[in-house]
Amino acid sequence: MAFEMKRKQRIIPVIKPLANTTIEFIQTIGNLYYQSAGHKSIAEKRIHFLLDHIRSQHWMSFAKLDESFIKTLARKTGKPEEDIRKLVMSMNSIQSKTQISADELIEFNQNIERFNK
Repeated sequence: MAFEMKRKQRIIPVIKPLANTTIEFIQTIGNLYYQSAGHKSIAEKRIHFLLDHIRSQHWMSFAKLDESFIKTLARKTGKPEEDIRKLVMSMNSIQSKTQISADELIEFNQNIERFNK
């Protein structure tokens, strides 16, 4: 009876953490866009995210993607001016077209990856 008088604490159940399914979600969305051949839509979203990254990380406005923008961005990032010029030219080209091919999307993505390294 003396042992039972002590206060007992209930057992706390072990809760499994939720699985991180972010990568699977991104792959599913990417496959959906790829199957629907929405290459221009993907490229426009990449442009939007890249410009937002430039705005937030380098404190630059981008009303016009012209020569002064290229020189300022090259100076602030330390990246070669030619790489940035190629990236900006491909961004302008994509925005002016109504459709782009998968090869153009891959090349644009490679330009973004080269910029981000």
